[in-house]
Amino acid sequence: GLSCNADMRNFLKRLSPIIGNYDSKLELSCWTCLRNGELDLGLAHRIWGSGIPDDIAKIDGERVIIAYNGNMSRGMSGAHTFLRIHTEMTPKEELNEEQLHGIIDRIGSIDSENYVEALQHQIGTGGCDEDLQELINQEKENFNSTRVKAA
Repeated sequence: GLSCNADMRNFLKRLSPIIGNYDSKLELSCWTCLRNGELDLGLAHRIWGSGIPDDIAKIDGERVIIAYNGNMSRGMSGAHTFLRIHTEMTPKEELNEEQLHGIIDRIGSIDSENYVEALQHQIGTGGCDEDLQELINQEKENFNSTRVKAA
């Protein structure tokens, strides 16, 4: 698999040459940043340069990342690439708008239990564990209050 975030950045740069250049602001977040149609680009969901692919929670057996133009300019890749571990990330196809909306809908329809499990998966991966725990607590509270209202 991918050795680290730097390989993901290099891969994305091949798809769009402006990505990853000096002064690039490319950031990567786990799919958990997209909840109920809203994008949360906070530190809790960030994919860190020191991470490994297993840090990214799966949805339906796939690791989905959200790439976006962040706030911090980079003078270098911001991560190390391990030369003996080769990238196995290859595009299957370019997504059309319908396919992209299908992924967004799939993320939006994930139930609370699986969303909490995905957030818990990210704890200890170098991100902001306190923010992750707060999101977990909020999700559980929202789930419990919805369940009580339904009863």
